[in-house]
Parts: sequence; structure tokens; C-alpha cells
Amino acid sequence: MALMQVIKEPDPLLRKVSKPVQKFDVKLINFIDDLIETMYEEKGMGIAAIQVGKPIRALVVDIPIKEEKNPFIIINPKIKFLSKETVILDEGCLSVKSDNGTLVNGKVERPVSITIEYRDLQGNFKELAIDGTKSEYDLWFARCLQHELDHLDGVLFIDKLCAMQDINTINKKECIKS
Repeated sequence: MALMQVIKEPDPLLRKVSKPVQKFDVKLINFIDDLIETMYEEKGMGIAAIQVGKPIRALVVDIPIKEEKNPFIIINPKIKFLSKETVILDEGCLSVKSDNGTLVNGKVERPVSITIEYRDLQGNFKELAIDGTKSEYDLWFARCLQHELDHLDGVLFIDKLCAMQDINTINKKECIKS
């Protein structure tokens, strides 16, 4: 396994829409192993392939609320459901750092629950439903998953920041409850 370099904003690659994975082979398995190792080394809860310069629809999530490492690998995801209920919480990103290299955090409103269809590492079709009202773990899993899914479409959390934050970024918007 090998560590990969996480690319940082304003790298234009982070704004590209990732392409679906076509081949489920040893090369993909090795890449995902390296992606997982990089996520843990960077102390992230999730990472998308585009964050290491590979524009494919693949991501990994592992919420550290549980003690053991349990990376969840998601390939070619499609959102099937997002709850109307939302919550505003702080987010950060391995690809968004301040000028001095520290992580930037900001408040983002996201749905509490999500259902996706995806493929596993062997190419099998799966469905995953996460109800963020059930536990703190599920709330953060649903949130982190949405954050990483955004990466696959060239969207960063700073594009979704709530207004009135003391942060030097662009694209701030007000969080409006519907």
C-alpha cells in the first residue's frame, strides 16, 4: 500500500465531475487500499478518489465514533432518497485548508437521512439506507457520505456554507429551512 497526496483547493481537478468506474479489477482494489490508507493517515472520516487526483466515482467513509476501523467502500453511487429533515453542523475537508495549512471548518446544512444505490469493490449492486435520527454514528455517516458524494460532482463544502461565518471563502449562502 502507498500513501497518496491529497490535492487542495483551488486545484481545478476538485471541480470536475468524476466518471463511473468501468473495471472492477485488481488495479481498482489496490487503488482503494491506497485511498483507505491515505484517509487514515490524513485523519479523515471520508475521502473521494478525486481528492487524490483520480476522477472516478469512488469513495471511502469510516466514522471514528466506533473504535475499530471499518472502512465503507462505495463505488458509482446514486442518491435515491434525501430526507426533508435537515441539520446544520460543522464540516471540514482534507482538501480545504487555510493559508497556514490548518483545516477550515464551517457550518453546512444537510439532510439527516440518505439512501443510495452503489456497487461494492467486486462490482455487486447494493443499497444503503442511513437514518441519521437513530444514532450519532448514523447522523455522521449520512453527513460524511453526502460530503463525499458532493466531491464526485465537483462540489466542495465551502460551496454550501451557511451565512454569517467568520471564514475567508467564497460562495457563502444562507441556510434556509424549508
